[in-house]
Order: sequence, then structure tokens, then C-alpha cells
Amino acid sequence: KGSALLARHWLALLTKRLMGSETLGERERVTELGSAMDGCLEHCGGAACPEASLLWQDRLLLSAAHPPLQPAALAAILVRAGRGAQRDAAAEAAARAAELAEEEGGAERVAQVAKECARRGVPAEVQAVLERVCARACLREGRVKDKEGERALEAWAAGDAAKADHQVWLEWEAAERAAGRHKRAAAVHWRAMKTLADPAPFLHHHALLP
Repeated sequence: KGSALLARHWLALLTKRLMGSETLGERERVTELGSAMDGCLEHCGGAACPEASLLWQDRLLLSAAHPPLQPAALAAILVRAGRGAQRDAAAEAAARAAELAEEEGGAERVAQVAKECARRGVPAEVQAVLERVCARACLREGRVKDKEGERALEAWAAGDAAKADHQVWLEWEAAERAAGRHKRAAAVHWRAMKTLADPAPFLHHHALLP
């Protein structure tokens, strides 16, 4: 694999040159930089180093730099990361994409990215990251009562990641109680106990709740 560190250094120099160009418009600059990034990712995006992971995140940032954010564009990059990047790097790229989507459009925009990725068939670990972020975003927005929020939470709960993630179960139960749905909160608690491979951390943190 090529050197991801050198690639990022070269891209930084290219960005500086493009931003200083008086002949290129904004769209042309972004297109040229995106093509250069894609070439670098083709050669060294699969390297087992932090710089390769950052290359994928840089590409996502460029794609999201000009609102409105396009879920399909982020999904396309995540599909490529799922195929060409190291497993951890692909998951980190998914987390970054979800963060960018939430910053622009909240849980709804994260859900759009997750749906587009599911349609395109990203690896399970990439999809799991998106579903977790989407579920937590819905909880932060208090969307336990609407259909989209319920759909996001159920999608997360049905995945293997829910077997080891006590934090989301705690947040889900708390959100149900905050919404006055105490029977629903009790059901979430029972489900967490049945789903978690090791419910001890869940019970420990639950005992510390006010």
C-alpha cells in the first residue's frame, strides 16, 4: 500500500494550491480535490495505519462541506470504505459520517444515511455504527413516541451490537420514563436484561441513576 501519511501531506498542499487559484470556481476546486482524494484512497486507503482512517474521514468532510448534505454521497464513500479500508477504519468512517449527518439534520438525516447504506449493502459493522448513532440521536431528541424513532431503536436493538451495549439500553429506558411511559420503560429494562450477553454493567449503572 502507498503511504497514507504522504498522501495526506500531498493533499494538504494541493488544497492550499486550489484554494489560492483565481481561475477555478468553487465547484471545480471541490471536484478536483475529490478526484485527488479518491485516487489516494484507491492506492493507500486500505493501509493499516491511523492516517488511512483519517483519509476516509477527510473524504467524508469534503463531501459534506457544501450543504445540503447528500446521504447518497456519504453512503457511496462508506460502501468504498467497507470494501477497501481496514475494519476499524471503516467503522470510524461510519461514525464520522453519522456525526456529520446529525450536525446538519439531526436523527432524521442520520436515518437517511443509514437507509441508503443498507440499500447499497455496506458491511454489518458499518451499518451497526450508523444504527447506534441514529438510535442515540432519536433518544436525545425525545423521539421515543414517533414511528421513525421507534423504527431506529428497533433496528439497533435487533443487531448484534445491542448484546454488548448497555449504554443505549440505559438511555432508552430513561427516555421512556422521561416521556411518562413507565410500562414501556419497564419493558425496555426487561428486554435489555434478556438481550445483553453480560447485564452486570447495565445493572450497575442502573443502580446509580437518580
